[in-house]
Amino acid sequence: MTYAKRLTQYLLFIIAKLYLTRHHPRIIVVSGSTNRQAVKEAIGERLRKHFTVRISPKNLNAELGVPMSIARIPSGGRTFFGWLRSLGIGLVHSITGNCDDVLILEYAVSHPRDMRYLLRLAHPDCVVLTDVTPEYVTTFGTLEKKAQEYQDLLRHITVGGLAVLNADDARILVLRVLPNVRAVTYGITHDAIYRGERVATNKNTSTFTLTTPEIQDKTIVGDYFGKSAIYAYLAAEAVFTHAHTNWKKN
Repeated sequence: MTYAKRLTQYLLFIIAKLYLTRHHPRIIVVSGSTNRQAVKEAIGERLRKHFTVRISPKNLNAELGVPMSIARIPSGGRTFFGWLRSLGIGLVHSITGNCDDVLILEYAVSHPRDMRYLLRLAHPDCVVLTDVTPEYVTTFGTLEKKAQEYQDLLRHITVGGLAVLNADDARILVLRVLPNVRAVTYGITHDAIYRGERVATNKNTSTFTLTTPEIQDKTIVGDYFGKSAIYAYLAAEAVFTHAHTNWKKN
């Protein structure tokens, strides 16, 4: 890594921390191997009726992208001076910009200890984990070692926060949270707390039966094509229930 890139990464980190210190938004982190964008969008759509919400752009999910998402810092392109301009824009946003009630971020890991850097930026109030797949497994050695990155994320949820775990992924389901954090599960094929059953899809729509602690056997009809969209809906329902009960608008 060149000196200019290290300096840029450091300044991105500082400006993002400044934004969080001044504005104190609630932070939702979506992590896992796949389906992160769909889950973010589903959560955002569900929460916008009660909160101001900002969703991180697609693929801004690593050591440069996450601070850019937090402080709304545009890309500086290929030149250091372009990045200086972008950092200045981010600094202004951090000091004078409007505060969103909720930030929905995406934490992606491709190497061991990637999560540690992202957690230095922000500890989440809520974490949604999707799945663990062989993507980047060669850099971790085993899928179990990759899953430990997500275990580290769960350990840093704030007191009174929420962990939303995919019950249909065995490596996600065995992860543990701290006693002061609530854990709920979502899924289709297992006995999850937020559960989609009797899934049926035709040419135009999909339907499934929603079961939650608050809802029993409610039929949901919509453009939920494929299991990934239904997973996103279920995860969003779990997050909304927690946020509506426990979070106040800024």
